[in-house]
Amino acid sequence: MARKTKELKNKENLEKMILELEYTNRKTTTIRVYVSTVKKMLIYFQTEGKDCTSEEVWNYLRLYRESSRSVQTKRVYSFAIKYYCQKILDWDDNICRKIFSKIKGNSLLPDILTQIEISNILKNTKDIFERVIIYTLYTTGVRISELINIKLEDINAASQTIFIKNGKGGKGRVVPLSPSLYKILREWWKIGYPRKDDLKKYGKNIYLFPSQNGDAISNMKVRKVWNLSLSRISPQKKLGVHTLRRCFATHALEKGVNIFTLSKWMGHSNILSTTRYLRLTNILETQETLKLDQGETAKIINTFYTKDATL
Repeated sequence: MARKTKELKNKENLEKMILELEYTNRKTTTIRVYVSTVKKMLIYFQTEGKDCTSEEVWNYLRLYRESSRSVQTKRVYSFAIKYYCQKILDWDDNICRKIFSKIKGNSLLPDILTQIEISNILKNTKDIFERVIIYTLYTTGVRISELINIKLEDINAASQTIFIKNGKGGKGRVVPLSPSLYKILREWWKIGYPRKDDLKKYGKNIYLFPSQNGDAISNMKVRKVWNLSLSRISPQKKLGVHTLRRCFATHALEKGVNIFTLSKWMGHSNILSTTRYLRLTNILETQETLKLDQGETAKIINTFYTKDATL
């Protein structure tokens, strides 16, 4: 009887977790991963005859952290269980801080593409659709889920911005609309936009990238465009679409974009989330290194070797 009561309680808690995740506008994939992770833990406790106490959760996570899985996978696993314990079981924050400490390990720098590689990809796109999809992702730093939900009314040529209504976590923000992006978007509307009749009928309340039936195109369609375009110039590389977001941030820093401005464009709540992109570029280090020569002693050395060079 007690086991059935526990199973029913666990089921209710999982349903509550789904509703909470949906209410906070979490992506479908995030909801699926979080629920699956917590469900595995609860099944383990039930099989082992254990309760979901702070001590048991700590031991469970310790076993998982000692596994051979990647650091990123372990972090996601820990985030999911923390969410369940904190939001659904209402555990004290101090207890959660002790249990869900950051998982340490070798954090490899993610692969990015150079500006030349991005240019080569764009040069080898087969049509305007591929070109505009990739260029919009690269010059705005938006995620796939954000890209496919952009509507014509979200684009403001006067302020050179695109409004992202429902970003990660349900947050809205504006991203840059560069002159070159606006130019290619106008070309897309003029020669490639597939639903011109709808544009006349409904105005700008339609998707920038519509499917055949007028809905937003699928994530899969965008991934297919990216994979095909990348394979034409570098068949050996296996990089996801999110690479373009990393390239946007890294190349923006290389071009001198203020990190606080970049943080707003990326939709980061914490500036520390943006500073991690500094690891992917040495342009700022190069600029700082040059400052070391801004002094009288450096001038003396430079003058000395300049004289020697004329001998």
